[in-house]
Amino acid sequence: MKTNELLLRERRLQLDLLRNRYQIVGTLFEEMQVNVGKDREKDHLYRQVSSLIRELKVDKDGFLPMQEVIDTYLDAPVSRLKNDLPSLKDRDLLLFCYLVADLPPRVISTLMGLSSVGAVHVRKYRLVRRLGRLPVSKSKAYLRLVPDKRKTV
Repeated sequence: MKTNELLLRERRLQLDLLRNRYQIVGTLFEEMQVNVGKDREKDHLYRQVSSLIRELKVDKDGFLPMQEVIDTYLDAPVSRLKNDLPSLKDRDLLLFCYLVADLPPRVISTLMGLSSVGAVHVRKYRLVRRLGRLPVSKSKAYLRLVPDKRKTV
């Protein structure tokens, strides 16, 4: 029993570390959007943040560096999700990665080229609904990774 508790605690710590990493980038990205072009210092900030957010964007071959990080830290949930829901589109997997990293909806909408934050919420709702159709154990495992801002701790 202790072993399971330790594994669960370790998994939570890994998820917290992963989210903290991307929350910092998300916060900087939001700051960059507000301040770009105002003066030299802000332009410098823009260049620095741009280099940090490269791993948040899909490259020309459709690869998302963030996916590799998430799979490494959290026992390959993105790869498993591809197998469990083969009909899932690449943009849904991308959204899943951004949600696991707990990026703000505004950042997600910008990175995905969506028209609004509301579009992020709609896509998240649809994704969560699809995850909920999986067998209970798999569904719970994936949904545990996607933060629900409506819940209070």
